[in-house]
Amino acid sequence: MFEPRPTEEPRLVSTSECVVRPGIIQRAWLVELASELCALETAEQWGSGIGDLWALDIAIAQAASPGGMVVLSNGRVGEPDKEKSGIPEELRAPESRDDLAARCEEEGFRTIQWIVAAFDAPEGVLEKGRSNLDVMASAALRALREATLTYAFGDFEKDIVRDALWGADVRERLDRLSLRVLDLAPLEWLSEEFTPRHYGYHFAWDEESSGLPTQARPGQKLPTGRLREFRPRRFSKERRVFDQRVRAIEKNLSGLPRIIGTSWDAPSQSAIALVRSFRTTDPRWMENSTGASDEWECCVCTNQFLGDDAGDLPVKYLSRAAIPAGHYRIATIHSGQDWVDLVLKYPMVMVPSGTSDWVEEWSGTARGTWVTLDWQKASEDVDGVYVSVLGALDAAYVPLAVSIKEHELWTMMTGWVPGSVLWMNDPLGDAVTHVSAALI
Repeated sequence: MFEPRPTEEPRLVSTSECVVRPGIIQRAWLVELASELCALETAEQWGSGIGDLWALDIAIAQAASPGGMVVLSNGRVGEPDKEKSGIPEELRAPESRDDLAARCEEEGFRTIQWIVAAFDAPEGVLEKGRSNLDVMASAALRALREATLTYAFGDFEKDIVRDALWGADVRERLDRLSLRVLDLAPLEWLSEEFTPRHYGYHFAWDEESSGLPTQARPGQKLPTGRLREFRPRRFSKERRVFDQRVRAIEKNLSGLPRIIGTSWDAPSQSAIALVRSFRTTDPRWMENSTGASDEWECCVCTNQFLGDDAGDLPVKYLSRAAIPAGHYRIATIHSGQDWVDLVLKYPMVMVPSGTSDWVEEWSGTARGTWVTLDWQKASEDVDGVYVSVLGALDAAYVPLAVSIKEHELWTMMTGWVPGSVLWMNDPLGDAVTHVSAALI
């Protein structure tokens, strides 16, 4: 007897249906900060009645429970409960998109309430023996690490859905509140201008071991061999889509430089080798009442505790050398608009690399052809590109529309270490050791 194939139960929302707005990581940072604050031992004294923040997180992460909220690799979030018995009300998966939106909204207001309550707490109440300023700053730095480390390769689906379902009032209030956090004296460096004396740790890939993508200048054709290398080998829908996208780029955008072989991190999107310099930091910034843990004692620069790969590269592989004092031509990224302006001046079209859709994993509703920075062209006018922590919070993993020669395109900053410089013209020359990628 024929039995129809069971249909997949509808899920509540997909990240591809959500608009990803500038500042999404900044707002995710404040959620982490609120979690840090409400976990303080004194929280019941100054935050009584606000309520916990972990209920929605647990509901979203219950992939193993029957019908619980799930975050799947296909970017879909949420599934109605099949069985509710034994599950506390606050941990049950939302049953509708409206229910999910209401829970997100509630979490947003609780986030705001916890941070405001901490700011308003009497001096010395947050933690015995420490000023409220120090407690807030340390909690903000721990939250900053968590938000920038886990967004792209862990929490982005949840963060995108939550940010999209928040009402405009929640987002605007969080954005205003983030300015208050950034104004804390110990956090002034998050929005500072580039100063050579602060950048003493450096890393450069070995070109031969890591490889570089291939670039075609305006009017040149992309090398056939490289196209063949990234073209899906089996005849399939993916191969047809790849061929169509490449033909469209070569037909409509051949007047712009194009690059193939790129990946998610910023240095891999350059046809010339880039040297990375990281802002020197002080592990004591992350201390809690018991002092710095072993985890923090190695956090001597932003590469060790901020960004997607925080701590993956041991300090011993970083060159320690001060950048000489002098005048450097630096392009500064403090906001998404700064990145857009730079790309508009030096655009580079990214040709798809096989079936990889890494850029669209984080793009929400944005779809189309993607452009990045023409590092080689920019190097004629600029020595390096500096992204402040504030700039990364506003612009990282956010799809931004750009119009180039009447073509509507997209750009996105991916794989940047907040508080770092990517140098096209190395200020240290041979002083930076080129380390083999095999060592990592």
